[in-house]
Amino acid sequence: MTVDREYINKVKSFIQFPQKYTVFIPELYAKNDIFEIVDQNAELYGCIPDYDTYYKMKNELTKAALGTYYEPRIQPANYRFSMIYIEEDISPSALEFISKRLVSGGLLIYKTEPYYLFTNADVLSTYYSKINIYKINIYKILILGEKKKYYTETKKETERLKDMYYNESIIPELTFSPEPIYTVPPADSPKQFVGKPDIKEIEKHIAESNLYEKIKEQTRVNLLKNPIMPLHLSHLGLLLTTGFLDGELEGHIVKGTVVKTKTRDVEYKKEKGKITREKEQVKVVIKILTKEGEIIEI
Repeated sequence: MTVDREYINKVKSFIQFPQKYTVFIPELYAKNDIFEIVDQNAELYGCIPDYDTYYKMKNELTKAALGTYYEPRIQPANYRFSMIYIEEDISPSALEFISKRLVSGGLLIYKTEPYYLFTNADVLSTYYSKINIYKINIYKILILGEKKKYYTETKKETERLKDMYYNESIIPELTFSPEPIYTVPPADSPKQFVGKPDIKEIEKHIAESNLYEKIKEQTRVNLLKNPIMPLHLSHLGLLLTTGFLDGELEGHIVKGTVVKTKTRDVEYKKEKGKITREKEQVKVVIKILTKEGEIIEI
């Protein structure tokens, strides 16, 4: 990433940062300006849609979620971020969804093309006050806004934003602000921020898990040596169901159990009326935990 230091410093001149705050990046495809805009008190939470970028970028964030902003699970459920940073072109419905993740008084920083100022004008005027638009260059503009406490569209503001799209000449150039205009509200860390499951990470965590090591220690057994004859499949079944083969077998952990199930059949006969029969069935369930972390049931 090539850093435009003058642009970064201009954006920072508009913002006053607290001692601790959280920043939400809805879709992260590469390291972008927000990493330079925030200070050392920021916690960055980002959604990374593709696997390759996820493995490359996840350590750059306080917490990364694999997937889009529609998928992450954030706890507590009503958690809201101090800032939202967007550096891609998004639809009004997406902007509305993302804006609901921002705390009242929180700051939106949206770097986009002028066309998306027009398409998102309604959403911007509904969710944000103190909206300022600045021209970065002939291709990009910067949208800054403070999240409203109550959501109501301001028709006059919507028209103002659309007029700026039709008359780009009235959009002022981005310059240094003599003093901060926006104060970012503080926020504690969310308790949980996760995306869709990633198999590679699950396998890695299981292999490093202390619990996995304890299970292996508790399930070690001395296997039969030199049996008098080769074991038939039914012999192996008996050993499993009796629990003798429970334990670690060549890197796998095997557990055999017997499960009883009941089925009920109801039959009606003229002579005897309603006849109910219950059948008890015994089923052998064998579960195998492989060293790769996969659970197989047979």
